[in-house]
Amino acid sequence: MKKHLYKLLSIVTSMMISFNAVNCLAATQRVAVIKSVSGSVKIKKSGGEKKLKATKGMNLSQGDTIITEADGKATITIDDNKQIDVASNTTITIAKLTGEKGNEKTTIAQPKGQSVTNVNEKLTGQSSYEQKMPTAIMGVKGTIWGSKS
Repeated sequence: MKKHLYKLLSIVTSMMISFNAVNCLAATQRVAVIKSVSGSVKIKKSGGEKKLKATKGMNLSQGDTIITEADGKATITIDDNKQIDVASNTTITIAKLTGEKGNEKTTIAQPKGQSVTNVNEKLTGQSSYEQKMPTAIMGVKGTIWGSKS
């Protein structure tokens, strides 16, 4: 009887540890979301070569690239308090999207094109937001700005 009780206790403990590990990973996994798309906008997923058609509601992760063509535009939100309006003929990569509340690290690489970024709320704690372009790097705690590279 004791052996069965120990086995059952061991199984339950293992399940609880696994569940907590999954929750910890989910808590640190941040996503960006495409809020609007018009014209030709493609997404190249991290590590992939194929370009997918961007759609409203599509989740974007660290390493994903957004490519707008001559007639394309997109609006992307991150954490519900950061918005990027991506103009036509622009390429943006979500270079870093890590951390959790109070320690979010966000880096956007924009090698080509134009965008308007709005960080709606002042970032707290050790959070950071950077936008890297070929000739400049901008870091903010809360503001609106336009960029062209």
